[in-house]
Amino acid sequence: MTKTLYTTFLLFCVFMTTETLAQKNALEAHYTKTLNITDEINGIEDVNTRQLIIDKYKNSTEYYALYFNNLKYLFTKAAIDKEVELIGDASLYTDMASQKNIAIRSILGKDFIVEKDMPKAIEWNIESEITKQILNIQCVKATTIDVNGNNVVAWFATEIPFPTGPYGYSGLPGLILRLETKNETYEVTSISSAPEDVLVKEPNMKHVTPQEFSEIKNKKLKELGADPNQNGGVQVIRL
Repeated sequence: MTKTLYTTFLLFCVFMTTETLAQKNALEAHYTKTLNITDEINGIEDVNTRQLIIDKYKNSTEYYALYFNNLKYLFTKAAIDKEVELIGDASLYTDMASQKNIAIRSILGKDFIVEKDMPKAIEWNIESEITKQILNIQCVKATTIDVNGNNVVAWFATEIPFPTGPYGYSGLPGLILRLETKNETYEVTSISSAPEDVLVKEPNMKHVTPQEFSEIKNKKLKELGADPNQNGGVQVIRL
């Protein structure tokens, strides 16, 4: 297949996918998650430790699946099916009907289910004049500030009319195909329709409140000699 024919075929597939999604009630999207090299990492004085962490980050790609049907939101490492497991650090599940909102959070390999308040609307600043192509889909830039005062950048596609995205970010007039936070970057790899409803299976682990989780995390960080009050939080990397 020539390059021109291949490009035409790819664009046709994207067009058919977006047209199909516009008529469906549920969405499935897959994302890669990579860790960002932050200023704090670049500022580590010990050269060997700094390079060890940078090398670890560069090989840290993880894969997540997103499910959304207007009443349920799921962001997990599991495959999407009629029954879906909630697995993986930073996985999220929200059920608007039952007002359930939980996340899996991990500290040094120990996982907890954190019971969260229902998500609040995010205040986005849409920069409609700034665009980029992701999966040959035109995306628009939007920005917001997270709870730690850090900038967050989202690239969303208005032609995919699902107001959701990775890592719990939502509220834009289209699916977020790329999300850039201080510590992580998520980028879509595939988009498709999904079953109109799924049964989400919660793992058998301890339930804690956000305050309890914060206390456990701070205790562990202090044991490691880290400052739990550092702006933006501290990511513990097992080298």
